[in-house]
Amino acid sequence: MTNSRKFHGLLVASLNPPTERWVFVTNIFNTVEINDKIYDLTKYKSKFSFEYFPRFTYNIEGIEIKKTVFMQHLKNTTIIRYDVKTDQPITITHNPIVNSRHFYDVNYQRYLDFRTEFSNNAVYIKPNNTDKTLKIIVDDCIYEPVFYWEELFYHKDYERRDAWIDNNVHISKVKKNLEKSSTYYVILTTEEKIDINPSKVYNEEIQRKKELLIKAELDKKFEKLILSADNFIVKKGEGKSVIAGYHWFGDWGRDTLIALPGLTLVTKRYTDAKQILENFSKYCQKGLIPNAFMDRNPKPVYNTVDASLWYIDRVFQYMKYTNDQKFLENIWGVLDSIIFGYKNGTDFGIHMDDDFLISHDPGLTWMDVKIGEYYPTPRSRKAVEIQALWYNALRIMSCLSKMAGKEDNYYFLSEKVKESFNNQFDQLYDVIDTKDTSFRPNLTFLVSLDHTMIEEHIQKKIV
Repeated sequence: MTNSRKFHGLLVASLNPPTERWVFVTNIFNTVEINDKIYDLTKYKSKFSFEYFPRFTYNIEGIEIKKTVFMQHLKNTTIIRYDVKTDQPITITHNPIVNSRHFYDVNYQRYLDFRTEFSNNAVYIKPNNTDKTLKIIVDDCIYEPVFYWEELFYHKDYERRDAWIDNNVHISKVKKNLEKSSTYYVILTTEEKIDINPSKVYNEEIQRKKELLIKAELDKKFEKLILSADNFIVKKGEGKSVIAGYHWFGDWGRDTLIALPGLTLVTKRYTDAKQILENFSKYCQKGLIPNAFMDRNPKPVYNTVDASLWYIDRVFQYMKYTNDQKFLENIWGVLDSIIFGYKNGTDFGIHMDDDFLISHDPGLTWMDVKIGEYYPTPRSRKAVEIQALWYNALRIMSCLSKMAGKEDNYYFLSEKVKESFNNQFDQLYDVIDTKDTSFRPNLTFLVSLDHTMIEEHIQKKIV
C-alpha cells in the first residue's frame, strides 16, 4: 500500500478543525521476519475488506496478518490494529515515514529538523515547523533509532501536473516480537494526552457506528452509505459542518446544504443538521451564505449566488422533519436578510432585476470554473436554477412566515416572479436573458424543488 497523492497519509491532523490539515505520518511500511527470512509486505497483495473500518489481510508462509485502520472520534489520532495468527515466533518491523507539512504542499528540500525522544513504549517527534508533537506508541516493542530521508513520488499528482516529489523522513524502526498469535496496536497521535486505550477506542468506535445505523432505521443495503456519510460531518468550533469532499476540500456552503438532507435528515441526525444550519447562519453577510472556507485561511469567501437560496430550502427541509419552532424563531432574521439582500441588491452583482428575476455576475453558480480571468461557463446574468431557487425560497418564506407568526411579505412577490419567468421561458433555456439553450442538468431544478413555477407539460419535457 503506497501513496499516490500528496494528500494521502496515515495521520493527517486538522490543526483548526476542519481545516489546516497537516501531514505527520505519510505511511508505515512493514516487514515480517520468519525463520530468519524477511518478507516486505509492500510486495504482497492484500485482501481488502470493509465492515466498520478498512482492513487489509496478508497471508505469508501460513501466517495471517490483519491490519485494521481506524481513528478516534474527534481526535487527531490514528490507530492501526494488528491481528496476527501464527504458530511460530515472528518479528514484525514497522517503519513509519514521517513528515511535517500542509497537505497542499510537498517538501522539495530536506530542510526540516526533527527532535526525537524515546520513552515508555513511545517515540516523541517534534518537527521544527509546528508546535505539535507526533507520538508513535506501541506497547512492548523495541525502538531502533534511524534517520534518513526518502523521496516519494506521487504518480496521480504527476498525472495532474501537480507537485509530486516529496521528501519524507525515517525516524525509527519499531520491532514487535511475537511468540504466538496476538493482537496489538500502533498509535499515531498529536493529542496532548496519550493515555489512550486502543482496544477501548476500537470497541467504542464500533459501538458508535452501530448506533448510527440503529438510529437511521434504514434498510441494511444503505449501511455503507450511512457510515460513509459520517466521515463528512465534522466538528467546527462548538458546532458542526460538512467537508465538501476528500481529499482536499474544506467546508463549502453550497455542497454542505445540498448534501444536508441525505447526510443528516434521512439518517435522523437532527441535532447535527441543526448545528450545521446554525453554524452557517453565523457567517451570513449581506444576505449571503459563504461559498467556502479555505484550508489555509479559514476566512469565509462569499462568491456564490445559490448557497443562500439553498439555505432557505434546507431550513424548510429541517422543519418538515422536526417542526423545531424555537429554531425557526432564532433563525428568522437570517432568512429574512437573505430575501432582503437578493431583492435590494448585495455583493457580486446579485440583485432582483426589473423583471423580478435574480441577476448575478459570472462564475457564481456551481459551474464556476475560472481559468485566469476567463470563465468557460459564465452563466450570467440569469441562470435558470437560480430563478427556480429564488421562487422556491419566496414560497417557503411565505409558508414559514405563517408558522413563525410573521407578516407574509413573500407570496405576492413569488407570483410576480412566476409570471415573469413563464413569459420569458419559451424554450428550455439554461440562462434566461441570454437565451442560452445549452443542454445542462440545471433545468431539473425547475422540477425537483418543493415549489415549481412551470406547468406540468413543461416539466415532462425536462424529465
